Amino acid sequence: MIDIHSHILNGVDDGAASLDESIAMLKEAAACGIDTIIATPHCKDIAKFNKELILEKYNELVPKALEYGIKLKLGCEIKISPDIREIIAAEKVFKLNNTNYILLEFPFETFPIYSREVIYQLQLEGITPIIAHPERNSFFVRHFETLQHFIERDCLLQVDAGSLTGSFGRQAKRFAKRLIKEGLVHFVASDAHTADQYKRWVKKSQIKARKWAGEDRLMDMYAGNAGNLLEL
Repeated sequence: MIDIHSHILNGVDDGAASLDESIAMLKEAAACGIDTIIATPHCKDIAKFNKELILEKYNELVPKALEYGIKLKLGCEIKISPDIREIIAAEKVFKLNNTNYILLEFPFETFPIYSREVIYQLQLEGITPIIAHPERNSFFVRHFETLQHFIERDCLLQVDAGSLTGSFGRQAKRFAKRLIKEGLVHFVASDAHTADQYKRWVKKSQIKARKWAGEDRLMDMYAGNAGNLLEL
């Protein structure tokens, strides 16, 4: 498995709180069959996004990851904002594995009115948004046509493993199932913040994905698409 969404770097967001916890996450990820992880710390407020600290924590963890047979790459989970294009152009954040793909987060309850224009402008710059966990966004659940608008305009979707297991509630699980069965999901990722989440979510989610989509599409969602698109 290639995991494109993980809060494994310690002391940079609400993920791992210490290096020991990051190492525990690596251990559980390896036990799940994961051999590549993109570390994606939150970027919710660019003024508080410490790029230098993230690089320090990333470089510290890379050799530890190799001890568990895991290649660690870098990205971030960027919250949508009116100035996101300028932020990316100024290289203030990390694209996924230094490609032209970004992991883009929407608010869980609302839909910013500037979203369509922002994504359009990003795509004009050659940036492809991967929408993080849309199944957990209550607006997308209620207004599927809005999410479909982005799908039709070549945005990609990443669903959380925990949603498939029911860890984020019945609504998220039902919507994740619908997206997977309709062939709309490009990536299933852990979105893990702790070692226990790797342990509880990843293998169990694969059982659900295999049932809903079949073996070939499971492989695409858990590894193939990430390997091809993100040059992993």
